[in-house]
Formats: sequence, C-alpha cells, structure tokens
Amino acid sequence: MGVDIHNNRFVPNYTRWIHHGEHHRIREEVVRPLLEEYDADAGMADMMADFHEARFVEGMEVEDDPEETAKAFYTMMEAAQKPLHEKTMVSQLDAISRLIALKSQLGISRDGFDLVLTVLGKLLPDPHTLPKNTYESQRLLRALKMPYEGIQACPKGCVLFRGDHEKATHCPKCKASRFVEVEGSDGKKKQSKIPEMVLRHLPFLQRIQRLYMTEESAKQMTWHKNGKRYSPDKMVHPTDGDAWKHFDDMNPGKAMEARNNHELRQDEKHFTKGVQVTDPIPQVKSPVEVLAEIEALQIDEVNGGFIGYGNDHMWTRILGLTRLPYFKHLLLPHNIDVMHTEKNVAEALWATLMDIGKKSKDNVKARLDVEKICDRPKLVMKTPVPGKRWKRGLADYILKKADRKEVL
Repeated sequence: MGVDIHNNRFVPNYTRWIHHGEHHRIREEVVRPLLEEYDADAGMADMMADFHEARFVEGMEVEDDPEETAKAFYTMMEAAQKPLHEKTMVSQLDAISRLIALKSQLGISRDGFDLVLTVLGKLLPDPHTLPKNTYESQRLLRALKMPYEGIQACPKGCVLFRGDHEKATHCPKCKASRFVEVEGSDGKKKQSKIPEMVLRHLPFLQRIQRLYMTEESAKQMTWHKNGKRYSPDKMVHPTDGDAWKHFDDMNPGKAMEARNNHELRQDEKHFTKGVQVTDPIPQVKSPVEVLAEIEALQIDEVNGGFIGYGNDHMWTRILGLTRLPYFKHLLLPHNIDVMHTEKNVAEALWATLMDIGKKSKDNVKARLDVEKICDRPKLVMKTPVPGKRWKRGLADYILKKADRKEVL
C-alpha cells in the first residue's frame, strides 16, 4: 500500500473531514526550495510554508492587485523557486538569506557587503541570479521585515516629539536640540534636518501576528490552553496564577486577600539589629484603587517626575497600558520585568554561591554593611593592619570546591 501511495499519490479530490478533527493543511502543496544536503536544517522551507499558511487561506482566489505585504510575499516565493544558477539546487532565496545572515553575524558594512556580492557574482557561472548589491538583496527579503514607526526623541531621553511636542525644535525639559546641529557659512550653529535620536516603535499587533506565522512559535503561544501540564499542582505558566484566573472570570468584586504575616518581620538578628516590624501588614490595592492613584498624579514642573514621589507614591511614569479598557479588572495591574529579574537574580545567586570574583554579591562592601546593620558575627571581617587588604572568610552559603565540582 505504501508503494502504491508513493507511485500514484493519494486519492484524488479527497475531502478533508474538518468537522471530525482533521485540519486544513496546505504545507504539502507548497513548492519547497531545494536545499543542499549539508544545509538540510536551514529552515527556509518550513519558514516559507508557515508564512504562506499564516497569510493566505487555502483555495482563496488571488486579487488582481494584491496589497503590499502580499506583493512582497509573492516576490519572495518567486525567488524561492529560482535556482541560483543552472548547476546548483540552491535557490536564489536560500543564497540571499545565508549571505544576509553572515553580514549580520560578522558586522559587514553595506559597502563591504556590496563588494562581497560583486566578487561572488564574478565567481559564479553565467547566467546566475545572485543580487548585485545590498539593496536588491533586501528587496527580496522585505516580506520578512517587521514594520516599525519612527518617532523622533530627545537625545537625552526626556520626551518624544509627538502630540503636543510634534513641532518642537528643542526638548521642552533639557533644551537639547531635536536635530543635529552643523556650522553654517556665518560660523553659527544651525539645525539640519537629521534628527538626533529616533525611537523605532514596533506595532504590537504586527509583533503578535509574527509570533503566529511559524508553526512552532504558534504552538508555544497557545500552550497555556492546549499544552499538557505534568505538574498540575505547581505554577508553570501565568495562567495558573490567581491574576490570570481572575481576569478569565471577570469578577472585579472578588475579595482581595491580605498578604501573609511572615515570621521574618519579627526577626531581630538576621536583618536590622534589634528591630521588629510592627506596622500593619500592607494591603493589596484593588486595580480600581491603583488606577485612581495613577490618574491623580501631577507633574512636578520644578524637579521633574510627579509631586509626592517617595512619600505618597513610588510612581516614576505612566504606562500606556493604563488606558486599556480592562485595566481596572486586572488583579495584578502592574509588575516588575520578570524575565530580567529572574536573569539578574539567578546570576547573582550563582556568582555568590560559586564565589565568582567581582560578580559575587558577597564582597567587602556587603560584609561591612552586614557588620553595621545585622547581628551576624560569623560574617564580620577583622580590621586589617595598615597596608593590608580586607580579608573575608567563606560564609556557610558559599560552596566548597568539592561541592562545586558536584554541581558542575
């Protein structure tokens, strides 16, 4: 049966049973660019197939005048079918993508890359389809580019020149020039048309669409709904947390539980000497209270920032996310950057436990602070004699050499 299917293909006009779980798939019908064996894992074929499935519906008639993203895709598809030259199986698109990747990895300038293409073009047999320069190469790959909005900004990062500041020529806060200043014929500085700084804003919707353009990333994006949890009693995804569940339930009137009273609040030894925290346990503010606090912020025209910072609140900026219509329903309306926090904390712990030189947080300055603030005599260093350096003993939490070998 396998040989018969291989020779005669599958049943003609086969009907997919989509109502019984069989999905529409068009990857099998997509003509793949041919790749050399040594580059079988380049991923270009799968990327092209995923891109096609994400952008076009099977059986859809092509419009007479497709929109720009479709035009870019068709141009790229055409390049995927053209061989680089008649004696190779590598397509034009494969060759360009490899060279562009090499340009990025090695930091080759535009002029340098043009020279590389010129040399390679002379080495290839005629006729060949290798682009002559960087511009032609990037034109074929434009369907892969992420669109962005360029917003001119203060070179010191004070403001963006849009909205009320759209026509401003200098920063309203630090008075820095919006544009590069050059010396005129009269010896005086004047502004050119070149902005000092441009912020490139990646539109949110296009970023999300790009994540769903490849099959693998699309699976990851929907894992919280379709994936298998091997430890259902543990929090392995934000959807397992109360905030996400609260948002799904859309129950803004749900009671807010107070934070647990921890025994460390009464610890007089390992934290500040002889001090117990007797203040009431902080209560979690409701999202409505958080939003009201943000909306009540007033700009400090004299010192910058917001009036009352450090005393009445700790807000340093107002995020655009507060304008979301469902912000007042979020159980966790604001949070710190989890990814960078985890990275920084993990690196600090690792460097401290392994006693890695300057990266360890268990340094001389930290030990002196411990002596002054905490009641931990084992961590106190002896004052060195004049001309000698401070010497700290190994703390209990620093792994010994044998333990480090076991960890590694």
